Amino acid sequence: MVDESHDVSGHEQLSVVLRVVDIEIKTSDENHPPSLFKEYFLGFIKLNEFDAQTLTDEIVKFLSSLNIDLNYCIAMCFDGASVLSGKHAGVQALLRQQHIPNAIYVHCYAHKLNLVICNVTKSVPCLSEFYSIISKIYTYFHTSSVTNETLKRIQRQLKIDCSILSITTIKKWAETRWDSRWTSIQSVIENYKALNQSLEELVDEGTERLIDTRGLLLALKEPLFVVTIFILHGLLGKIKILSDQLKSKSIDFGKAHTLISAFIHQINELRSQEEFSTLFGQITAFCVENNIELNVKVKQRRQTTISTRFKNCSVTSTIGQREKIDNDSKYRDFIFYPVIDSILVEMDDRFSKSNMEILRGISSLSPDSSTFFRGLRKYGYNLY
Repeated sequence: MVDESHDVSGHEQLSVVLRVVDIEIKTSDENHPPSLFKEYFLGFIKLNEFDAQTLTDEIVKFLSSLNIDLNYCIAMCFDGASVLSGKHAGVQALLRQQHIPNAIYVHCYAHKLNLVICNVTKSVPCLSEFYSIISKIYTYFHTSSVTNETLKRIQRQLKIDCSILSITTIKKWAETRWDSRWTSIQSVIENYKALNQSLEELVDEGTERLIDTRGLLLALKEPLFVVTIFILHGLLGKIKILSDQLKSKSIDFGKAHTLISAFIHQINELRSQEEFSTLFGQITAFCVENNIELNVKVKQRRQTTISTRFKNCSVTSTIGQREKIDNDSKYRDFIFYPVIDSILVEMDDRFSKSNMEILRGISSLSPDSSTFFRGLRKYGYNLY
């Protein structure tokens, strides 16, 4: 398994991890059998050139220096970068052409899940503004000692753990790590009262960042923000569970196929009026607790008008207009359902039948699979 990264000086490098099957494991503890799979971090490869052939040569040279026989390599796992995953001229293709013809290439399934979330956030119009607010919350309270100390003081008053490792600490938003989005959302929900009280106090004090403070305070109290944060917290939370399981050292193809299939089914089940009503009940209770008028009409922003040049024309791109969302049915139709639909579309694209063929085939060897041994059953009739 290979992934690109940078060292502290910004130099490009490859991190190399070897995953092996240990067929000689022994244990005296029957209740805690050892893992059949072992992972070893082998080291970093510093790079000066970044084309596929150079990367291929460097990987082979590095493994050879450790006396690792490539003839025993049965698979390789990279992310979706074209230089690594390219079908004809990527590293995976060159390795198979030149060194390990029988090895299969597996696109990291946890990384595929990351791509699902990245694309979902682009498909629902209001999410980009929502993520901008979440990101600005962290920046606002961590770039100034005044705002940071105000928040910590109010957290202590509300008996909220504000230690660095606490799950309630305001988390940084990272574009390259999608699960940071869930932790950021989780921390905002946990600290919602503290954030509001801090911003209100800072507004009263009239700090030099008064405009930013008022803007964030208004954004946090906007019903659309509250509804969106609860919807994404629930959906991304389920994806985070799947992501953590896919990154487990003990995961195998059979388990991965079962988990992904179960997740898709679970998300499908959420797309119902009953599920939304349950969620909206939680949102309503939260709004009552925090003195937010949920169904108040959002203050109208200046609407972009359509130029007369486009009269009687079909417009195929965005024009800056958007639907006003001010009641539960609109929250359902313009946020809840679209986010779920986008997740399902992306999951189908990233984990389609063709992409899941390897998982499906191997999972049939697992007793937990609904297709257990189905393909091999005809060869076992003589055993009955």
